Amino acid sequence: MQVSIINPVVATEIITAFLLIALAVSAKKKSAEGFFSLALTQELKGLAILMIIFSHLGFFLATDNHFLWPLSLWAGVGVNLFLFLSGFGLMASQLRKNLGVKEFYRRHLSKIFLPLWLSLTVILILDAWLLKLYYPWPEVIKSFFGFFPRADIDLNINSPLWYITPTVFYYLLFPIIFRPKLSWLTAPIIFLLSWCIIRLNPLFLVDVIKLYKLHYWVFPIGVLFGWLVFAPSLDLWRERGLRQLKKIQSLWSWPGCRFAAIAMLIAAVAYFTAHAGIGEKPWLEQAVSLLTVALFMMLFMVNRWRFGLLSLFGLYSFEIYLWHWPLAYHFDFLFRFLPAWLALPLYLTVLVCLAVLSRKVLGLRSLKLKK
Repeated sequence: MQVSIINPVVATEIITAFLLIALAVSAKKKSAEGFFSLALTQELKGLAILMIIFSHLGFFLATDNHFLWPLSLWAGVGVNLFLFLSGFGLMASQLRKNLGVKEFYRRHLSKIFLPLWLSLTVILILDAWLLKLYYPWPEVIKSFFGFFPRADIDLNINSPLWYITPTVFYYLLFPIIFRPKLSWLTAPIIFLLSWCIIRLNPLFLVDVIKLYKLHYWVFPIGVLFGWLVFAPSLDLWRERGLRQLKKIQSLWSWPGCRFAAIAMLIAAVAYFTAHAGIGEKPWLEQAVSLLTVALFMMLFMVNRWRFGLLSLFGLYSFEIYLWHWPLAYHFDFLFRFLPAWLALPLYLTVLVCLAVLSRKVLGLRSLKLKK
């Protein structure tokens, strides 16, 4: 159910101030770490999930889109960040461990399906019990298989879960395609297969194909980036590249140089946010979104600080993604009764608690937060 936010601009200003304070309080100087480390990917996942949450709340929960603007403008960027990091992580993991198909599925698909099944079960029970809301059995069965061919906020169980279907597709495809000696082929093959599906435009995906068209480049790009960073055959080239990178990094000791770079990156993010190509051809909108993703990654690589708040949300980002929309749209007990500037921090706290509880219930191990 949509809610009317009182004084949405003032509420957004207070929330932004809270967020900046929380980021500052949780900030610590980076320790020595490798290029594109796990700690960085956790931060970027935290950034991505907050982008998506703010967009969904600002554009679909609130009746006035001034709420959370401009924090609500990066939903597509957040989705692309998730897909990029998924592709990157799978390639990095497979190059190190080279799991067989069965073991790959057991290890990686369980991290998708177990939290998904738990959230779907709870949501279906609560929908029926509290809202007398029931769904067709075919939709329920498809959902438990990770197939979400529609994304209607009023009719479907959990509309943001359209994202799960391409993710499952990529996870099923990856170990079949991957070959250690031909690992460089993994990314282009995944891209071509994704492109073929987009071109075929199958009827069973007609309601979500427009979303796929905006995001199908990014997973294979993440896979390619993972290959560039971790492929053993590129060790010599990578060593030379890192030496050049260290020379560039030495410039940060010059007064104002780092701040100038950060300022330029922020200005570029602001420009491409204002000129995001929304409503233009899908390839243009996707290209601008990918460029914005790259700018955000560079911004986080250049700065000297690690933000614990983002790392926390990144650690539990998938579980938070599963719960965030039903909690706000189906079972809202915060935004309807409290000022938005108070409801949103409480809402985020509840989401983290639900995510932690989900892992406890499922017995899934969590990676430790990286400082």
